[in-house]
Amino acid sequence: MIGASRTWPPFPGCLWARAGPDPKLGLKRKGLDLTKEVLYTSIDVGTSKICTLVSKLNSEGSVELLGVGMSSSLGLKKGIVVNIEEARESIRASMDEAARASLTNNHQAVIGVTGTHLEMSTRWGMTKSPFYNVPLTSEAIRQSIESARPQDLPPERQVLHLIPQAYSVDGLKGVRNPIGMHALRLDVETLCIVGATTPMQSLIHAVESSRIEAKSLVMSGIAAGEACLNRDEKEMGVVLIDI
Repeated sequence: MIGASRTWPPFPGCLWARAGPDPKLGLKRKGLDLTKEVLYTSIDVGTSKICTLVSKLNSEGSVELLGVGMSSSLGLKKGIVVNIEEARESIRASMDEAARASLTNNHQAVIGVTGTHLEMSTRWGMTKSPFYNVPLTSEAIRQSIESARPQDLPPERQVLHLIPQAYSVDGLKGVRNPIGMHALRLDVETLCIVGATTPMQSLIHAVESSRIEAKSLVMSGIAAGEACLNRDEKEMGVVLIDI
């Protein structure tokens, strides 16, 4: 499933596989029926255990936990698949338990990735506009982020996330959201997370051979931060330890 050119969703907002509209976008759509059930499934594949969470978007727009499934993590070592058959059975057992607990049956999931093969670095991207009177758009921001993507990665390495950290508009630093601003140059500081292609491909194969579609991969540490930390904590800076 994974090739050297495959790119997973670059932002940690998508931590769940869903059977319905994106909650962050859908809630803003006029007339959206929030009474319809929207399912989310995530699988955290660790060395000691595999944990599956099934949730839904309730009528108030909040995520409500429906069921949890856990199984012993066989076939994995330090977050890397070493036996696909054993890993597949462990993933399937965790998924089945979560399905029974939640009384649902979702065949799509977002998979948490761990392992020493993951590396992080800071990279800068930039885009220019020929006209100062044209406001910056989401497309301009996307282009600036994409320009930070490393172009010299070997086939055995792959970008997992490219996450914007801060923007600079015509040299003005500390900009959080440059959309709508007028500028000739937009710079962005990104956190680039790169992983080994083979371990990620093996994980995808183990998941999908257990009859589950892997919608995307997300670094488990990123997912934990999104789940546990609020905006103020992220602004001030904290250390989150997952034991």
